[in-house]
Amino acid sequence: MIRALLVLSIVVLTGRIVSIDYLREKMLLAESRNRTATVYVLPSTNIVGKNGYHTIADLKKGAHVEIYTSVRGTRTNAEIIKLL
Repeated sequence: MIRALLVLSIVVLTGRIVSIDYLREKMLLAESRNRTATVYVLPSTNIVGKNGYHTIADLKKGAHVEIYTSVRGTRTNAEIIKLL
């Protein structure tokens, strides 16, 4: 029997959206100290704001967000995005 071990790493990122590619469902996030991160927005990603739930279409360049991510391999996936 072969057993696979999935290592899941949870990271919280906070910053501003520099760019967003709606077709490829990914965004570039500017964090502090001039660091950037590419984050993929999955169909299962929950996007929440002050007025309830949102869609990827509500994410705009310049928006300040807090993103709870999971890292699988080299890919950072958004699990929850909070619009701040």
